[in-house]
Amino acid sequence: MNTKYALPMVLAGSVMLSGCWLDDDDNDSADAATQTILEIAVENENTTILEEAVLAADPTIAELLGGDDELTVFAPTDAAFQALLDDLGITAEELLANTALLNAVLPYHVLATSVGEVKADSAISVAQNAPAESLVPTVNGKDVALSISEESGENVLYVNTSRVTVTDVDATNGVIHLIDKVLLPPPSDLSDTDSTIAEIVTALANAEQDAEFTILLDALLEASGRMGATDLVAAASDPDAALTVFAPTDAAFATLLADQGLTAEQLLASPDLPGILEQHILGTTIDSLTAYASNGGTVANLAGTTLNVDIQNNALVIEGSNVTEAQVEASNGVIHVIDKVIFAVD
Repeated sequence: MNTKYALPMVLAGSVMLSGCWLDDDDNDSADAATQTILEIAVENENTTILEEAVLAADPTIAELLGGDDELTVFAPTDAAFQALLDDLGITAEELLANTALLNAVLPYHVLATSVGEVKADSAISVAQNAPAESLVPTVNGKDVALSISEESGENVLYVNTSRVTVTDVDATNGVIHLIDKVLLPPPSDLSDTDSTIAEIVTALANAEQDAEFTILLDALLEASGRMGATDLVAAASDPDAALTVFAPTDAAFATLLADQGLTAEQLLASPDLPGILEQHILGTTIDSLTAYASNGGTVANLAGTTLNVDIQNNALVIEGSNVTEAQVEASNGVIHVIDKVIFAVD
């Protein structure tokens, strides 16, 4: 899929573990609590791009981080920002000049003042015991999802798909958690809330350049015309529906065909085709944040099976398929683009 469409998920496959953010001798609550969140970011040599971004953005962001409100900040390291720059193919100077982007992205790393200070133990407890409360609002106005993954016998905190690598750096006005990936707020650039899921897939499949979902569209049309099969095209066209579609790319289908020794024509003629497609569709709308918060759980599909939801290597993974672009919003639900056709066994 063309990378120009992939801004909200450009880091989905990258893991940037940065090592120690603060030296052991410096990571002391009493010392850290003499400085504001802004002062800590300014003085630390591993958050120079974050510092420059804050100073280049709307002045109210720096005022907030240097003020008296109790905040929780998820702070990307320079390595995390460099990964973003590499994936976007831009320089730090170009990023810093894009104040509109900074004004949207930076507040997405700060929990709303009504949330206050959230320490790691508290966040992990919420993610474990009250997943419905693990979606928390940011200053950006959009929620982030807190979840945990067990790694080497320990619970590791994630915010969306960013791994928290250093926790509980105390400041006079709250707490900082270091993360290994820049958080990018949804929705996708492909979103079109005036169009249904069927209309979005059809438009992309028929695009003159960089066409995508051509095999998916053919499969939906073929399966929907069969006696006794659910009319998936009608469902995806229903303006009153509320669906989630995990949409395999053409490359995902090509991999499936090669692995199974099939042609596209043979796949489309298969009696199993409707059931395969139904595994990719949920009867409810699950946005990316709800999916992040479901880390370690399952979601039910139209085929009557369940799909495992995990966060692996900083990517949202649905039944072994990586979500390469999340939350393509439509008028009747949401599409998540995946890199592998799903064959779930309940």
